[in-house]
Amino acid sequence: MRYIIIIILLLSVPLANSEIAFETFANVNGPIGIIWSGSKFLISVREKENEAISKLAFLSSDGSKVEQAFPDFVGGHEVYFAISHGLNGFPKNYIYAVSYDAVLEIDPSLIRIRNLSRPYPFDPVIFLAFDTVGTWNNTLLATTEDGSIWSIDLSGKAERITVLGQHTWLEGIAVAPLNYGKIGGYLILSSKEQEKVIAISPEKRHKVVDIISVAGEQPEHVFFIPPSKDLLIAMNEDKLIARIPAERLKPFVGSMFLVTEGENNRTGSIYTITPSDDGYKVEKLFSKRNPHFEGYTFIEPRDRTSILAESTLPYLLVAVIAVVIIIAVIKRYRKPA
Repeated sequence: MRYIIIIILLLSVPLANSEIAFETFANVNGPIGIIWSGSKFLISVREKENEAISKLAFLSSDGSKVEQAFPDFVGGHEVYFAISHGLNGFPKNYIYAVSYDAVLEIDPSLIRIRNLSRPYPFDPVIFLAFDTVGTWNNTLLATTEDGSIWSIDLSGKAERITVLGQHTWLEGIAVAPLNYGKIGGYLILSSKEQEKVIAISPEKRHKVVDIISVAGEQPEHVFFIPPSKDLLIAMNEDKLIARIPAERLKPFVGSMFLVTEGENNRTGSIYTITPSDDGYKVEKLFSKRNPHFEGYTFIEPRDRTSILAESTLPYLLVAVIAVVIIIAVIKRYRKPA
């Protein structure tokens, strides 16, 4: 009887499911940016590290096929994307990209591409993201090399929000959810050169708050984990796009993730950052030498059936082992007829 009780207790204890585990989603030479269009992925690639240009390509929904996109397009060193949610007049599902000193607009059919804005002519645009929280008027937000943060409207008009100066290299933008502690609604920025993450308040004085520093690492991107989404992230030197399933991200929904780049033999990490009474709780979930993380996107889980199988497989294994033990115990203690 005691064996059966032990087995029941084992089956009732959930297995740890909070560690970050990567899967290979697609093998791509030199991936940089990635976005889901609704039918396939649009990606940017830089096949050689020392190349100063990027090209665009389509990636099939299952990650198995790469095709050239916009053959005449020659982009800047790192082309990143953002997709419109249909707020503040921006047409839904239009894709926006950075290239050299311009912000580009790509229609959902993935046929037409045009220049939308040049926030600061001759100064490269580094990154962009939409405000979907509303504290920044649901505009398109962008950073430029001089350390400026810009708000861009549908017409392409760019208004400088503030300037943090050179030697910042702000390559991550996100807006904190309203319930994210004392900085809900703030603009979150990762500074690669200053090796830290900061927050900027929405009011006109734009108070700047330091969140965390990661000495020796280069903050690449910051974002918040949505519910029930897979995360895809480019790993440039490994020549792949990795996937973290929604089931693995479930414990971190609503948390801020910080990804540090890890190129040129430096350490690349993934941290989760959550508000606490005395500041912020920071936990390192992953760390590796030279992963060279680049762009990311969230998508619907690739297959609900496979997600269910992944999440229940450990329990099924435990159940099988339990049955084997039960049978062994019964055979051992069964009295001969």
